[in-house]
Amino acid sequence: MQFFETCYTFFLFIRSDIKTTLIPALFWLLIHLLQFNFSNQLVSIDEDKQNKAYRPLPSCRISVDVVRDLRLYSKALCLGVSLHFGSIVFGASLASLLLTLICNEANGAQLGVAKNLLTAGGISMFMLGTLSVLGQDQPLQDNGALHTVIVNSMVMATTVHAQDFRDVHGDVKAGRNTFPISMPKISRYSMPISLSLWAWFFNANWHFGPGIASTFFMFSVYVGMRYIWLTSVDDDILSYRWYNVWMSVCFCIPGMHYHATHWIETAAVIDL
Repeated sequence: MQFFETCYTFFLFIRSDIKTTLIPALFWLLIHLLQFNFSNQLVSIDEDKQNKAYRPLPSCRISVDVVRDLRLYSKALCLGVSLHFGSIVFGASLASLLLTLICNEANGAQLGVAKNLLTAGGISMFMLGTLSVLGQDQPLQDNGALHTVIVNSMVMATTVHAQDFRDVHGDVKAGRNTFPISMPKISRYSMPISLSLWAWFFNANWHFGPGIASTFFMFSVYVGMRYIWLTSVDDDILSYRWYNVWMSVCFCIPGMHYHATHWIETAAVIDL
């Protein structure tokens, strides 16, 4: 009972912000994810029959014509809703729609390493828009959001091919040329190298302390080395889940460091 009482106490702290901040941000992110997936899954039906047969189109839960209409309507909805939140959110929405067009309709996702850049750019725009809605009118540089977006866009650009190893067979059938297909050995060896280098970068810039730094570095090496040691489809699926845990930590570090520093500086001023 004490646990639930504590959770309810925390809930009361944010109760008044749910309708005005949390729900709008989640709604903005949801409609942009939907428009991307309408577009993406329209051009990957054959691949999804091999890799993700549960999706609506390969499982025949919905027709292609309906999804084409939803793709168009969802783009208009995204731009209309984003306009309500101001120029930065609208710009992030417009950029994400253009990147979606390049990635899917223009077959940019089939251009090997370019897929990494397009994916990183698209997710960065999702982050930028969501954080801007959460921050409302507060400038991005004042709440650490811009730093978070920039750093994590670079992390994703160099590591996000982690998601493609599990889909190699389906991608080959669909005619895609992802990094793991075009350079199978280099792409696998790049994982421990890039993850460990980013772990070093985070520690060098945000000074975790020896205990946390060594733990995060060893975890990064472990996740990366899985892609070399364990190479079956099932192994790659599990490795990608571990990569998502690693990436979640990376997402949090810049923002958490900014706010911790801000709180310390504020406390120092108050103490004076």
